[in-house]
Amino acid sequence: MDEKLILASRNDGLGERLRALLNALYLAKHFDLKFGFVWHKFKTHADEIAGNKLAPISMLEKEEIFTPDFISKYCYNGLFEDMKDEFGKFKRKSINEFIKIPALNPPYRITQKRLDTIFNDVNTKEYKESLVKIFDEIDFHKDIKALFQKARDKISALKSTWGGGIC
Repeated sequence: MDEKLILASRNDGLGERLRALLNALYLAKHFDLKFGFVWHKFKTHADEIAGNKLAPISMLEKEEIFTPDFISKYCYNGLFEDMKDEFGKFKRKSINEFIKIPALNPPYRITQKRLDTIFNDVNTKEYKESLVKIFDEIDFHKDIKALFQKARDKISALKSTWGGGIC
């Protein structure tokens, strides 16, 4: 691959953006590539779909999700704005094909889909365990870290109340 950069570049919801970010970090570690991301402005036009009223949809800015250091190291806003996903061409191929087949418009913009369902030789258990570790290494903003801690505290309280009978 000409470009040694793997880019997470989604413009949809937070979950899909974070899934792409995790996949990009996974492949960057796997192939010793540079990691980057683009945090697109969230554009919503409709407050109703098929006659159903929607709650307001919004997306935090990158500065509200990540630390300034993380943003300065990895953010490519303004350099790569398109969101092409070429990962369909890797379906049922070896993960090693990724490094051999160049992107049509470098760098690769990573998919948010599970890589163990795309590549035929990604071990599901190893992949999922890696994603947990990678997620823990992301430099989230202090407010996001505080939310994670509140969630962990709530889970602990529920476990003690219910005798540990929840996931």
